[in-house]
Amino acid sequence: MTTLPQWPDRLPAPRQDSYGYQPQSPFIRTSMDAGTAAQRRRFTRVPTQVSVVWRFDRDQLELFEGFVAYEIAGGAVWFETRLANGRGVRRVKARMCDDSSPYKVSYVGDSAGYFDVSATLETIDMPTVTATEYDALRLVGAEGEMLALAQQYYDAINTTLPTGDVITN
Repeated sequence: MTTLPQWPDRLPAPRQDSYGYQPQSPFIRTSMDAGTAAQRRRFTRVPTQVSVVWRFDRDQLELFEGFVAYEIAGGAVWFETRLANGRGVRRVKARMCDDSSPYKVSYVGDSAGYFDVSATLETIDMPTVTATEYDALRLVGAEGEMLALAQQYYDAINTTLPTGDVITN
């Protein structure tokens, strides 16, 4: 198995204020002659498009452009980087997916020598919880409900029920 090119350590992570991602649809929708459309799941693993903006100084921009040109064939080759989602920041396999231009560079006018570089990345392995982890996460909300019920039960036994002699048979 070949090793993927690695995002250079000297380059920063994407900016949080411009970061977003959108999974592609895993289902297909078919219009019907009458009634609602039919839907069915088509894939269990779908690509996710990630919009990123990096802020580079001149040296970082130079390194980035070299990385794109020589390591990832102008943006066509998969590479390994770290991206964020509900699981935190995780290592994923990604590639640039805008075929008109792999990235766009804008000079940051109010700062000396900084550039914003925007791109759309595609990843097929954006981490998600396992079925077991999902079941556990569902119970976290129920924990509060269980504690409230336990408190009501305690109150009913210790404050509502009459006190007095215990009846035994």
